[in-house]
Amino acid sequence: MSESNKTTQRWVHAFKQSDDTAIGEFWKEHEIRLKRIAARYISVPLKQRFDEQDIAQSAFRSFARQMHEQDFEFDNRNDVANLLFAIAANKAKEKARYHLRQKRGIDQEVYISHLANLDRAEPTPDEQVAFNEILELIGAFAVDEQKIIQLRLEGHSQKDIAVQLRCSERTVRRKLKVIQKQLESIVD
Repeated sequence: MSESNKTTQRWVHAFKQSDDTAIGEFWKEHEIRLKRIAARYISVPLKQRFDEQDIAQSAFRSFARQMHEQDFEFDNRNDVANLLFAIAANKAKEKARYHLRQKRGIDQEVYISHLANLDRAEPTPDEQVAFNEILELIGAFAVDEQKIIQLRLEGHSQKDIAVQLRCSERTVRRKLKVIQKQLESIVD
């Protein structure tokens, strides 16, 4: 048996037996390339919702589960990695399609930070009045919503906000959508 086939059999056996040490070695060996493959399918606007790390971990979990549950036959070492990379590419494409659907489309989002022209040093009197009104409106939100607005305006990602508030990214997205709708209804 060639060295490549021995390595392949070692990986297959490690996943079948749930050998955490060997699985960890496999992850370390393939993590960087896995993230690069996932990154190819994630545009800059999509990175506000998920990143290559999310895809890599999800793909690896699916791969590990499939390797444990099913009997695969691989001709060489590259076949094992290629299966993992194919899973990652498919997950990235599907996640991108999911987030680009009309209802969830990135083009549907309007971020508060894009509403003001921040190039000038001094605000005009009208801008100052509008700014004071916005501060008053933001003051009417719940404390956690105010914190989300603050962190978002500071440029934090939804993931960072979720970590700081100890909640899920989905909760942050939902609250941002609620805030957006409330602000839109006030403006209208």
